[in-house]
Amino acid sequence: MRFALRPWFRLLVINLFVMGSLIACGQTTTDPASAYTVVTPATINAGDPIPAPSSEVVLSLSGLIGQTNNGQQLDFSMETLEQLGVVEYTLTDPFLGRTVTYQGVLLSSIFAAAKVGDSAKTVKAIALNDYSVDIAIDELRSMPVILATRLDGERMAVSDKGPLEIVFPYHAYKLEHEKYVGMWIWQLRSMEIK
Repeated sequence: MRFALRPWFRLLVINLFVMGSLIACGQTTTDPASAYTVVTPATINAGDPIPAPSSEVVLSLSGLIGQTNNGQQLDFSMETLEQLGVVEYTLTDPFLGRTVTYQGVLLSSIFAAAKVGDSAKTVKAIALNDYSVDIAIDELRSMPVILATRLDGERMAVSDKGPLEIVFPYHAYKLEHEKYVGMWIWQLRSMEIK
């Protein structure tokens, strides 16, 4: 006797397989735009020239970028960085152990402004103390990861994880802490796109 699967049962099995795969990867199908609130819309958009900073440089990008403003790198002051648009989300910070609100710039906006192409595979994020971590660029493009500039409405001092911190949207995505814990880099100073 031959066993035939009904079409609805086949669809159910396929959907369960896909959902299981997504959960196993640590992500859900959350709409990225629903994970954050826009605080300040962008005044510098993808394709616009990024002016060289006239104040302190807080972030430098180098490597596989299509836009520079200082030799082979793209430098940002805090003011210029935030002109790419500021968003916020509230989550339980795994290091602080409390609920906080982060404000900052979507890494996807920074990559678009720097003209990071599809050939880029890795971001080497480097902190002020030279701690560094390589992050697959797909991890940073697949969800609304922010480069935080403020914690609970205040600029972050170097002694308080500042001036910049990569923050993952734990509140909107089911992320495996063990996988992402090393990617929450604070006191960020530069990113090398490889």
